[in-house]
Amino acid sequence: MKRILNTALIVLLIVGCASGQGAKKNLADNYFSYLDYFKAAPVYDELAKQASRRAEKGKAADWEAVRRAAQCNFYIRNYAKSVKWFDILDKAKSASKEDYIMYFEALRYTADYNKARVFLDSLKRMDPNDKKVREYLRQTNYFDALKRDSARFKVKEMPFNKGIGDFGAAFYDGGLVFVSNRKSGSFRGNYGWDNLGFLNLYFVKKKDTVFRKNAALQNKRFKTGPHDGPVFYSKDDKTAFITRNRTEQDAKNGERIHLSLYTLQKGSDDKWGIPQPFPYNSNSYNLGHAALSADGKTLYFASDMPGGQGGVDIWKSDKQNGGWAKPVNLGPEFNTADDEMFPFISDEGNLYYSSKGFVGLGGLDIFEARNN
Repeated sequence: MKRILNTALIVLLIVGCASGQGAKKNLADNYFSYLDYFKAAPVYDELAKQASRRAEKGKAADWEAVRRAAQCNFYIRNYAKSVKWFDILDKAKSASKEDYIMYFEALRYTADYNKARVFLDSLKRMDPNDKKVREYLRQTNYFDALKRDSARFKVKEMPFNKGIGDFGAAFYDGGLVFVSNRKSGSFRGNYGWDNLGFLNLYFVKKKDTVFRKNAALQNKRFKTGPHDGPVFYSKDDKTAFITRNRTEQDAKNGERIHLSLYTLQKGSDDKWGIPQPFPYNSNSYNLGHAALSADGKTLYFASDMPGGQGGVDIWKSDKQNGGWAKPVNLGPEFNTADDEMFPFISDEGNLYYSSKGFVGLGGLDIFEARNN
């Protein structure tokens, strides 16, 4: 009888452990499906450790949990841990082409360029026609060349940075408006993706020729509950183009959120009017990151609308009869199958923007297209 009871207890413990594992997997998968990567990451980390230990003992392992652990840590910018899980996935020969692409990016984010080069050969074997991989292989010494070529400019950190994500600077009223996910005021809501604050716009003034340390949150017309920014101002500071989240209720797919562009006009009373939607916003694609040419006649922006080169592209729209003409894609000389975004037009007409598709040091790098 005692032996039967002991056996039954062992069976119950095994069933309980298996049930617990299933519950953790369901919880992590649920977080993942809602893009709540910050909460999903530690659960997948635990499941990935268990999968790794099972593999070491010659048992079947849940490589999908390891893959999700690598992806979640990549999305929340914990690149060192992402590389760790991709290493395990690679050694188990369970990595796909998509895994190697993210692995390659994570290695470049951690500045491990030598190891990144090794995986270019793996990617080429998987897809010999991959244009981006062929370009990286053609310029295998480009990483070193970029690091050496640092004599033209000196980069200096601004005194108002908080070190958690400040970007998208725009000149306005003698100062600077920028985007930040720093937390301000009593409301401290977090974005589930990385557990940081929602994006808002901040304004910082100059004292003489130096920017101050403290930045003021932009309220009223430039602030909503979800993400707001970046913003771009016309030369006379009377027109603003702001990117923000727009929520649509879809009968088939439920709530859908897209980036959209809005314009604001400053009235004679020096107050901003109600934001007006850009005529080419859509609930089928994203559109934002506007930049206006110096003469005010051409608006450049980023979008993944149909008709591009792939991913997010740079588009332009010309001002005609008081409105904006149908957008035109800048084409394959400027855009790639990956993402291009954050355009800026200098007074000389040179185009600056960020891209993941051209050969660079990792992630979004800045590229220049000179006006001929």
